[in-house]
Amino acid sequence: MNYDNFLRFIFPDGMFDYFEMVGFNELSDKVEIYFEEKNTLSEEYDHD
Repeated sequence: MNYDNFLRFIFPDGMFDYFEMVGFNELSDKVEIYFEEKNTLSEEYDHD
């Protein structure tokens, strides 16, 4: 099952702008989700 849309609904807005989901394990009693931080600057810190 593809949980991408569901995860975008339950996690805070903008989270996927800064984090990438790298792992997902569906177990009998829980779900484990692993994220890695993207190497990007937020707009307020991006001063050219």
